Amino acid sequence: MGGIARVVRRLVLSAAEHRAANLFLTDDPSFLSGSPLLHTLLRARLPATAADAATALFGNVSSHSAQVYAATGSTDAWIGDWSPRAPAVLGGGAPLASCRVRQVQRRQPVRTKLSPVRSTRVHERHMLVGTADGAQLLIMEQTMLDIPLHDYFTVVIKLCLTDDASNQQRGGAGGAGRANPMCKLDVSMEVHFHRSTWFESHIQAKTRKELRSYYATAAPLMRVCLEERTRALQP
Repeated sequence: MGGIARVVRRLVLSAAEHRAANLFLTDDPSFLSGSPLLHTLLRARLPATAADAATALFGNVSSHSAQVYAATGSTDAWIGDWSPRAPAVLGGGAPLASCRVRQVQRRQPVRTKLSPVRSTRVHERHMLVGTADGAQLLIMEQTMLDIPLHDYFTVVIKLCLTDDASNQQRGGAGGAGRANPMCKLDVSMEVHFHRSTWFESHIQAKTRKELRSYYATAAPLMRVCLEERTRALQP
């Protein structure tokens, strides 16, 4: 019963927390381009097409996200299933081939020495978008619910997967004819402040530092996930 009670407490947010968690900045069509956000966190090449990488890393049956959360110290992770969303809802004339959303909740360590809490509940809203040119965008909107000033800002993270140009040169669109297709991964972030505070520069710097550390851990796990998928598909 203790485990069930913990899950129930984790999933039930107060009204104020729920409002904060539903400030969906990323509904703005400007987030739907392949352009990076303000701060780059990671650039890498991965052994898969963009579409295959998105499925393997972020699909409903993928365990990759849970593995990264565990490797970076998060606990009590709950990852919701993807739900389809009509691209027309987003407006702006963006040429989208697909759009899905999901919710994620977890407890994350807080490593900055200035914080009076050592962990915080985190609510994330993920939007996975396939563009008409084959790119895959994972846009994450993150609110930390227990840290000081948590209702002052929202963190937005964008992962952009695009097929390597050599895929088309060697095997046609999407790398279908190439034995070892590759894609490019760009991870970037911004902190959006809803209210002004003297601590904006400190919050910006600490958030960038923690996210760079997070994706330094996540990047090799992405490669392992995709390499295992490739081996599993070989005859």
